[in-house]
Amino acid sequence: MTTSTRLRHADHRTGRSDSYTTLPDATLREAGNLVVWHFLPAAQQVLADWDHEATQMVCWLKAILGQHRSAPAARALLTQLQSHDEFYTRWTDSLQITYRRDPGHPLVVRTADGQRREVSVETSTVTDTHGYIRLLLGVPKHPVPAQPGK
Repeated sequence: MTTSTRLRHADHRTGRSDSYTTLPDATLREAGNLVVWHFLPAAQQVLADWDHEATQMVCWLKAILGQHRSAPAARALLTQLQSHDEFYTRWTDSLQITYRRDPGHPLVVRTADGQRREVSVETSTVTDTHGYIRLLLGVPKHPVPAQPGK
């Protein structure tokens, strides 16, 4: 049985609540982390503007790995990602880095039932003596009207 990530949307004004299915959990488990998942075929099916999201992920990763470049886990992740042509091209063709999402370009995901949903993404960092963790919180918004060709 394949399980999927479910996002829940609650409208505080009307009290209406609904949920929807996005990416299959199996593909995220296979990838091991969200960065690697961005460069698997499943991501292109889920992320409505995959090209932009892949570029943003590389820019964000450059900023993070710049701070942790000597860590063995960082080197291992970079080695793993360089086998993906789409990652390698983005990594080598630009010096751009980012520490946050552009609020003017929201994340849009395709749900399992074919809807497009905008998701507001908030990030934070947790550091402790055991390592470095990046937390991502996706807050679903209203459905996005379909655009031809996307």
